[in-house]
Amino acid sequence: SASLLIHLVQKGGVKEEVSKEIELTSDYPSMENPAGKAFKFAIKGKNNTDKPVVLDIGADFPYGWTAYCSPRWEEEKKISSIKVDGKQTENLLLTLTPPPTVSKGEYPIKFAVRSGEKVVTIDLKAIIIGTYKLKMRTETGRLNLDAIAGKKENINVYLWNEGSAPVEDVSFFSLDTPKGWKVSFEPEKVSSVSPYQEVRKPDKVKISILPPPRTIPGDYMFTVRAVGKQDQTDMDLRVTVKRSTVWGWVGIGIVVVIIASLVGIFVKLGRR
Repeated sequence: SASLLIHLVQKGGVKEEVSKEIELTSDYPSMENPAGKAFKFAIKGKNNTDKPVVLDIGADFPYGWTAYCSPRWEEEKKISSIKVDGKQTENLLLTLTPPPTVSKGEYPIKFAVRSGEKVVTIDLKAIIIGTYKLKMRTETGRLNLDAIAGKKENINVYLWNEGSAPVEDVSFFSLDTPKGWKVSFEPEKVSSVSPYQEVRKPDKVKISILPPPRTIPGDYMFTVRAVGKQDQTDMDLRVTVKRSTVWGWVGIGIVVVIIASLVGIFVKLGRR
């Protein structure tokens, strides 16, 4: 763990005790936040004596986190001690920021003040809830591909999770698909997409695209959507359809037949 003032919380240091002279309270000692977002604990420090006291401030918190204390209504002012007049209360704000990569779970925090030889503490709890951030891209990084009318074209897509908790039951859909087109996914569903920082490997999905045989050559757009219980992501694809070479040969054959027919007609007429 780390601390604002090491000597307040180190082993063998000043003994912690319950004091009737100084009280620490918090209306919200337990808070939830996603990884990377700051926790702001409002704490009241009450002086029950008739004389003013100076309270040295400290906290014990997880390693890798950052922390500072400030007056409740002056968050930009970082302090390590505060004066509390007799029979008065000062409002403090303890701000702790966990790293973006911190794991989901509960983390105990101990806030402490010292007056003379006495140390008074209050236990706080920071609860890291999971974050979910699905991402998707093609294997090549390109968002366009060529296809031939009537012929299936495949493209590979990578799916990963930049959050801190798994995204479950991810299914795939095509939206705004041109009429008559067939779009399929293999696999059709991924049971769980773990955080990339844990697995270091994306999930691979093959998308098969089949434009109808009589599709007019040109550019067509549709959207691929991955939908899980906790998050979803979209990716737009552009497909450039070209006419099949078979139809080209058929066209040539038809032209040849027509020309041959016309030549035959002219020959017959010429003989008359």
